[in-house]
Amino acid sequence: MRLRGSIIWLGFSVLLFTACIGKQGVSKAPGGLDSGLKETHYYNLFTNATKHALFGNNKTAIPLYEACIEDFPQQAAPYYQLSSIYLRENDNDKALDYAKKAYNLDPGNRWYKEHLGNIYHYLKMYDDAIDIYLELLKENPDDELVYNVSLLYSDRGKFRESLEVIGRISDEYRNSYEVLMLKHKDYHSMGMYDSAIYELETLVQVFSEGVDSYGILAEYLAEIGRIDYARDVYMDILRRDSTNGLALLSFSEFYLRQDKVDSAFCFLEQAFCCSDLLADDKLGTIINLMQDPVITEKYADTILKFIEYIGEEEKGFSYYAAKADLYMNMRNFFDAKPILDSVLLYEKENYLVWEQTLRVNANLGNHNEVIRISDEALLYFPNEPNVYVLRANSYSALEEYDLAIVDLEKVLDYELVNFQKIQVYALLAEAYHTKGRNSDSDEYFERILELDEYNTIIRNNYAYYLAVREERLEYAEKLSRYTIDTDPLNPTFLDTYGWILFKMGRFEEAKKYIEAAIRNGSDRNPEVLEHYGDIMIELGRCDEAIEAFEKILEIQSNSEIKMKMDSVQVKCK
Repeated sequence: MRLRGSIIWLGFSVLLFTACIGKQGVSKAPGGLDSGLKETHYYNLFTNATKHALFGNNKTAIPLYEACIEDFPQQAAPYYQLSSIYLRENDNDKALDYAKKAYNLDPGNRWYKEHLGNIYHYLKMYDDAIDIYLELLKENPDDELVYNVSLLYSDRGKFRESLEVIGRISDEYRNSYEVLMLKHKDYHSMGMYDSAIYELETLVQVFSEGVDSYGILAEYLAEIGRIDYARDVYMDILRRDSTNGLALLSFSEFYLRQDKVDSAFCFLEQAFCCSDLLADDKLGTIINLMQDPVITEKYADTILKFIEYIGEEEKGFSYYAAKADLYMNMRNFFDAKPILDSVLLYEKENYLVWEQTLRVNANLGNHNEVIRISDEALLYFPNEPNVYVLRANSYSALEEYDLAIVDLEKVLDYELVNFQKIQVYALLAEAYHTKGRNSDSDEYFERILELDEYNTIIRNNYAYYLAVREERLEYAEKLSRYTIDTDPLNPTFLDTYGWILFKMGRFEEAKKYIEAAIRNGSDRNPEVLEHYGDIMIELGRCDEAIEAFEKILEIQSNSEIKMKMDSVQVKCK
């Protein structure tokens, strides 16, 4: 027999009249009645009230019980019955108040005592509940009550008291699953690991037929770093049952914790082939694996194979979601898209499906599709800021900046965490810059730097826009200088810094940084090559300027560059 884990009984029964008053007798009643009439008057009131209570007619029962209390205030039973009614009606304050009164009038009544203890327990007044239960244990050492008092102590962090109480349990239940696990938990919480292991070893001996208890022991040993012992237990499990899917799964997780990924995947493959492993267990494992980007990248094909181990009849939303997530982690948006499109047909109430679908289309550059899907998503989830942000991003990509600004300004009304604010502010800064609203653009760049002072991308873009406008060049130089100190080989950062120096008239220094940008990957970037050509013009090195412009024309047709090159050729003749 297993002991139940709690003694909160919410279905408090209404006791019969004789059970409630048989022990205490009848108290004095209203004056003017002889003893027999008093007893009859009380009996009639109480039984009439109880009859209505039994049939759920509480509106009638309550005033009758209250009349009992008014005429016979020393009788405990009406208080108890009112407490039970109010508890069922979720009026916890009245339930507790009447339960206390019943207990105080007849503290020796086991039913009243147990009822009050249960209410304390239900209301999470654990110390008061423990006091009442300990009184009950003095009168009747009930095993279930022993266990529950011990459990209450344990949940309150009083582990020594928990162990002391559980020691009173009878031999019949001393080695029950619940008792052994509670003692294990208490010893572990006290840092007494050998004792905690001993309780689990006892569990293995008592429940030796299956392998569940072995698995609990093995996982605990791995958790506390007893690696060799844990491995031995796992091997013992597999010797007993080599096709136990959960055991193989647990063993694979053991190897994952040891960073022995190849060994883990070997046992995972065996586990996924086992017929006893449920689809939910498989999917849970797959989702956990995909939390690690290194594992996902290296073992993507194997994880995809694991997903396909899920049987056709077990394929539901979680299967398709996991498969789509894996493709997205692999940045294989092309294969993720049709899966999400099909899931969205049936899962329109699931917001995450909408967001994943939007992100896939955004990464594929399907901006018109993003806008269309966003419009529909907002019918279901009108208060999801990410939908507005994703739609605004696509509006910006399509150069619909006014519409992007409308969406982004709407998002500002929501409570956002810092990384969301940075994303929204950055999109607004770019949109305002494109619209020529420079002061608004600068304001949002500054807001980002207040949240993330060392954001190199924001510093670079802000500094570059200031340089283009030839405004606050010393501040721009300071912003940009940090980016190349942080990432000295980044060609974009090098080009921005060089261009700021050019605008400041520091041509030789500018040349140095633009050349570094070209060496580090921008040798076919038309914008960087144009900057280099402009610097060469200022330095009077026309041939090198013309050479830079010719490279641009090899890459793309550009009438402005052609005119600039012709002008240099005339100037240098």
